[in-house]
Amino acid sequence: MKNRVVFFLLVVPGLMVIEGHESNKVSLSKLYSDPAAYNHKTIRISGVISHGYEQFTLTDPNCPGRCGIWLEYGGAVSSGTIYCCGVSPAREREGEVIVEGISVPLVQDETFRKFDELIQKRSEVTVKATVIGQFFAGKQMTNYDGTITYWGSYGHFGMASLLVIQQVVSIDE
Repeated sequence: MKNRVVFFLLVVPGLMVIEGHESNKVSLSKLYSDPAAYNHKTIRISGVISHGYEQFTLTDPNCPGRCGIWLEYGGAVSSGTIYCCGVSPAREREGEVIVEGISVPLVQDETFRKFDELIQKRSEVTVKATVIGQFFAGKQMTNYDGTITYWGSYGHFGMASLLVIQQVVSIDE
């Protein structure tokens, strides 16, 4: 009985918080047009997720211009993505991931396990999915010649904003 109470107190409130983000649905083009407005917010977003060497991103073919955000799992599970600069491809962390002082959990349900199995199956994978996660805009940056301004700090060469996945809601195969 004591274990059931602990499970209910620790797990169920987290699920209620995540499931309550239906109102925080955002398109990638809207997110990309004003990343600062969504910084440190929990959002629900759909798109094409690509995973492979130096790549774990969410994109949308309908988004005009260069639209994409870097992804990583919350919790103590890592995506194992290999990319530049000093990031370990290990599949587990010692504790829950913390970004910019914010601890981000992960719901490891059947949908997550299926998603993770899909992206780990081959060296290059693309899948359509809807996820809920904590968004980190990063910093506003300018390219080497000052002609392009973008948000970054995360992912391969720090070129993207970050979404830490808390829950995989659905997979469209």
